[in-house]
Amino acid sequence: METVFPWIRSFGDLCRTSLGNESIKILENLLTVYLQHVSIDVKRYYRRPNCAAKLKKCMKEALLFFHMYYQDVRE
Repeated sequence: METVFPWIRSFGDLCRTSLGNESIKILENLLTVYLQHVSIDVKRYYRRPNCAAKLKKCMKEALLFFHMYYQDVRE
């Protein structure tokens, strides 16, 4: 997946470094970075079924991470 979406590795590293320091500010930053990358790829790959399926999987995982992170912030 990293060959199609090279930003995923650095975004994953950013997410891992944010664990343990949960705050709304960090969550907002993560969302901003993610949206910048994913919006470009959605425009680029929505007509290519294989890439679109990989992007959908990536988006699902990111949404789950954001949800869990937000739950930690609320506690």
